[in-house]
Amino acid sequence: MLLERPKDAEPILRRAVAEDPAAWRAWNALGAVYDAAGRWPEAEAAYARALETSAGAALVLNNRGYSRLLQRRCDEAAADLTAALERRPDFAEARANLRLALAMSGDYQRALNGALGPERATWLNNTGFIAAVRGDFDAAERFLRQAQDAKGEHYARAAENLRVAEALANAGGAR
Repeated sequence: MLLERPKDAEPILRRAVAEDPAAWRAWNALGAVYDAAGRWPEAEAAYARALETSAGAALVLNNRGYSRLLQRRCDEAAADLTAALERRPDFAEARANLRLALAMSGDYQRALNGALGPERATWLNNTGFIAAVRGDFDAAERFLRQAQDAKGEHYARAAENLRVAEALANAGGAR
């Protein structure tokens, strides 16, 4: 896929939007290319054009939300991702990205709302890892242990993440 080679994709996408300024999918893809390069202002502008020309497509809202998540602009990311889900309630990728944004902002319970069955163990694990990265080691340990319990069998990823959280806590001298 061309987007896996952003240096090759960028000139083609720039040409596409020059020829057709209403080509929202090209603007959206250009935003992703800029994200990959950490060119945040350009990504923001590309997503703005994609939203304008697509009448606010859920796909573009999701991608801009993810871009903002990469920039740790969690509240803005959550707003975009919520809007994407309002337009398309079955959009699994936007729901997953919203859970990440909520967890990254420290709103762990909202990040876990509605996570049931096998999905719950995964999201407890993800939330626990994010809590560890945020330095919230007590929450990290709690969520990672809950993930192991929710899995109902050995959960190697949660066990490894618990070791990482403990190492981070010990390195920081805080608990």
